[in-house]
Amino acid sequence: MPVLPITDENGELHLFAPTEVLAVMLHPNDEPRRDDFRVWGLAHNILNMEDEEKRTKVLQASAELLVSTLFRLPDQLTFLRRTIKYAGSSWVAGEMLLFMLSAALHHPQHESGPTQAVYTMSRTHRGRTFGGEAAAVKARTLWKAWSRFKSAAHLVAVRQIALQDQQEMTPDLMEMITRLLIEDLPVFLATSEGLRQLGERHRILDGRETWRVPDNLDLPPAKIEVPPLPASALEVLASYRPEYARDLPPE
Repeated sequence: MPVLPITDENGELHLFAPTEVLAVMLHPNDEPRRDDFRVWGLAHNILNMEDEEKRTKVLQASAELLVSTLFRLPDQLTFLRRTIKYAGSSWVAGEMLLFMLSAALHHPQHESGPTQAVYTMSRTHRGRTFGGEAAAVKARTLWKAWSRFKSAAHLVAVRQIALQDQQEMTPDLMEMITRLLIEDLPVFLATSEGLRQLGERHRILDGRETWRVPDNLDLPPAKIEVPPLPASALEVLASYRPEYARDLPPE
């Protein structure tokens, strides 16, 4: 089980914990891309430090790492656009996890694993947009996104809850997500851990692959609320038939 590298030896969240969490949300299975994002995030955090003396010390300590990496990365706007693209793809994992948890908790009469989630979402999520472009909700695209991001699905799910149905993954919204991680990271992590434990308990998430918080990190209590599926999703889910049963008459 991979562990988020977000604490120091005393079990305290370190300065760059928000960047580490966001790096995992964007690139859960791609260490080189996480490294690039860490450096980009480090540079961004240094430039925004108000304490000039502290900024100078951190810059001096990080100069070699920054220089070796930033010169091979694209300009800031291009990198931001690329980051938004990955954020726009990862939403699938969060939404699928919430869908499956909702079905397991509130609608046990329906079998609902990833196959049923893809079947339903490909029909109910048409018209969604991210960054001004229509979200790709074809079954093949949803499967690909779930495979890429499912190990961080519980983290992405908290982001999706925080967005409160805002569909546009714009730079402003990306800034809001970053601010959420910085200002309320312990609450964010506590909620994600609750979702992770639920997901593993219902065999939706694989505990061997899913990112978790370090054992030495104390988190506040989290209130996990997974609402029932909306009527539109339930109607579609009820129409699902396995591939081999498509020739059977509807019940």
